[in-house]
Amino acid sequence: MKSNKKALSLPLVMWLVIILWLLASSILEYIIPFSKDIKWIENSTRAYYQAASWVEEWLYFLKGRTDDKAEKSIPYSWDLAYKLETISSGNIIPKTWEGTSEYDKDWNTISVWSPIQIPIWKYSITNMSSFKIAFRVPGIKSDLGLAPNISPYKEIVNWQLSSQNNTLNSSWSLVMSNDILKSNNNFDNSAFDLKNAIWKDLNWTYNSNNKFSYFYSNECNVSSKICSLKLSIVNDLMTTSWQTIPYLEWRMTFHNDKVPYYYTRINSSWKSYWYRRDLKVLVPRETLIEAFDFTVFQ
Repeated sequence: MKSNKKALSLPLVMWLVIILWLLASSILEYIIPFSKDIKWIENSTRAYYQAASWVEEWLYFLKGRTDDKAEKSIPYSWDLAYKLETISSGNIIPKTWEGTSEYDKDWNTISVWSPIQIPIWKYSITNMSSFKIAFRVPGIKSDLGLAPNISPYKEIVNWQLSSQNNTLNSSWSLVMSNDILKSNNNFDNSAFDLKNAIWKDLNWTYNSNNKFSYFYSNECNVSSKICSLKLSIVNDLMTTSWQTIPYLEWRMTFHNDKVPYYYTRINSSWKSYWYRRDLKVLVPRETLIEAFDFTVFQ
């Protein structure tokens, strides 16, 4: 009897095919998810670096603009989508939910050796009666207030309003400890009355014409002139329980007038297929350190 070798080789081939198919399936089971992970990482990384590159582009725009309230935006594009915008001005400083305080995001912070400098020029403030500013203790505890320390009239915040030709110094109208609101006070009519404060100019002139509102109308409310409002802490920040606090909170309102924010916000978004990366960067304005608040005469 002859043996049928073809019939014997057929099962061997079938088993070999099955083994190879199982091996291929096992390999593909690891390779396909890994390749997808690599592609997802690639798209995620691409979205991040594209968004970061446009932040740099927007920083260059902020450096070169001549108007501090000038904005720039680019809407989303198709497929590899991106969106870019700057937010530089508004009628409330800081913008709602975008403050720098750790206790209330509707308020910004000011501290020793970290002053605030805001440009207010080119008819930024048209309604001086609506201009309000307030300082308060951060909400560490609900009953905290600044301690009077040696006297109940301790100087806390110094002000300077400077134009190209003159400077108005706070002099006898500094923000005192009793002007600082407690942490549970909201922004209301208790705000510091800056517009009627009488200061001294560089010639040490002291008269009723040296109000903030008068100086602004004559020195700053012209399109060719630039004015800068600077706030500086000039004393230790102590609570009524003799605790040192890191900073004060501050907030300004200008009714319907728009003034430049202390921080310009850059929003940069890039999408690479299934991944989108959003970057939000706060760019502070250039501010002179407190050492330049004083002048040395020889």
